[in-house]
Formats: sequence, C-alpha cells, structure tokens
Amino acid sequence: MTKITSETRFRKFNFTLYEKLDTIYSHITNLFNDKSCPFSILKFQFELNYNSKEPCKHHVQGFARVCKGQLCLGSYDSITQKGSGIKEIFEANIHIEFANGTDDECLAYTGKEYNRCKNPNHQKCKCDLFNLSKICKKCNETCERTFARISEDSNIAGPFEFIFDENKFKNNKKQESNNEEEIYYEMAVKEVMNRKDVDEVIVKYAYKCKNWGRTTQGLRDIARATKKQTINPLKEVNRFWEPCIIYIYGDTGTGK
Repeated sequence: MTKITSETRFRKFNFTLYEKLDTIYSHITNLFNDKSCPFSILKFQFELNYNSKEPCKHHVQGFARVCKGQLCLGSYDSITQKGSGIKEIFEANIHIEFANGTDDECLAYTGKEYNRCKNPNHQKCKCDLFNLSKICKKCNETCERTFARISEDSNIAGPFEFIFDENKFKNNKKQESNNEEEIYYEMAVKEVMNRKDVDEVIVKYAYKCKNWGRTTQGLRDIARATKKQTINPLKEVNRFWEPCIIYIYGDTGTGK
C-alpha cells in the first residue's frame, strides 16, 4: 500500500477526525456556502470509538471528493493555526485514507448504521451496513456487529451530506444585479418627478436600466431621446469662475 505523506495528492478520500468535533458541522457548512468551496461532495457522521478506554469517546468518519484537480494532504499547526492542503481546509490534523471503490460505495460506508464484524477471521466481512439480518458468507448470527453512530437520532449523529451547487452563487450574482438595476430605476423616476427632462433621464440611465432596451419600442425611445437631446458640455457644470474687469487707459492716439 502506498504510504501517505503530506505531499500525497487526492481526488477523493476517506477521513477520520478526533478533534474540533463540536465545530465541524458549522465549519463544513461555511465551506459549502462559499463559491470557492474545494469539494463537490462531502459526507460525514459521528461514530462511537469502541476501541477507546474512555466511555462515550467518539469521532467523525467521512468521505469527500475534490471539485477540481487534486489536493495534497498538507499539514496544520494547531498552535499557530496555519497550515496547507487538506489539513488547512479542515483547520485540524485530520487522518486521511485512500477512498477505494466507487463514490456510491464510499458514501454508503460513511453513512453506515452498523460496523463490520469484529471477528479477526472475518476481515473480508461484507455484511449489509444497514440491516443486521443480511449476513455475508463469512459471518453468522453469532458475529458481533455494533451500532456505528453515537445516536439513533440523525439530527445528532448524522449522516450529514453536503453537495456543492455552483448555480446557487450564479443566482445570487443575478439577484445582486437585479437589486442594483432597481436602484437606478428609482433614481430615474425621482429625477422625472423633480421635473427633469424625460429624454435626458432616458439617455442618462439607459446603460444602467437594461430592460428599457429589451423591446423594439424601448430601443426607439432611447434612439429618439439621444437624437433629440442637444448636448451642451457645460450644461451640468456648476459655475466656478468669477468675472474679471480689465481697464486699459493711456494717452490719446496710443492705439489702446
């Protein structure tokens, strides 16, 4: 098996997290609410650690697929809170493994209800992950299969699945554009109500209020207003000069 180092790169991976368990859900939520989210899909749940001597010890078991290209494992310093790669994204010293199998298989294992059989002779156990009555050929009814999650309540234990939706951010950008255009409409109406020349207002806001030009009639109105308007370069300029009177005097016949 290939040894995993900080330089090892992944397109998809299984992960286990033992720290920052109280903030992992909000952290992943924030990642997927950002248009620069590095993952296309991520799923995790809280599982009991039956090998721990501490009672009720638990961890996060998850799977993730990278949006584009590959990400290296990287490193993370919990003191300086600085790092690189996947560990920096999670802001934790996360344990990573290669995700063998299809995405569906990895997602199913991540969201399992029951663990594999603990009998060392049954290392290739293929029992159903969600139904105790479905036993593989390697196992029997006496095999011990423990409940994987910390709770039967999915709101507490999960699984929690996140899918990156790029269209959500495109819609947000479109909404921002619509809001900006609405502001210019209001400004145009206000100027007309303040007895500004309608044609001047049309020419001034035509580039901002794009819907005005989406119809044939709208285009005609813009063209008419542009043609009609007489442009005076000093029209909108507030007077900033004062008159200066020059007196010229001299003897008669000097050609003043």
